[in-house]
Amino acid sequence: MLGYAVAAVAWIAQRLTLAYTNTRIARSLEAGNRRDAFRTKAISSMGRVWLVSVAALLVGLFADREDGLAAALLLTALFTIQLFSQALTGGSEASA
Repeated sequence: MLGYAVAAVAWIAQRLTLAYTNTRIARSLEAGNRRDAFRTKAISSMGRVWLVSVAALLVGLFADREDGLAAALLLTALFTIQLFSQALTGGSEASA
């Protein structure tokens, strides 16, 4: 159960980060600053993947290996669903 709880917290944190990032990107694009928008998107994408990966790794290291596996599998499924939905909608995902 710990694995699922940590995965849920990490997923919510990365979704909140995505919502903030989308807002910041929109502001940058409105101001005509495409370079800042690209930089924000790139850093956010890598940071969110690292956030959930490290969360699953730490659960596996400090708790039970099965908890870490549960967190990793859940997060993998969630990211797959998110990427699939973005592909279907053309990448225009609503924030949060």
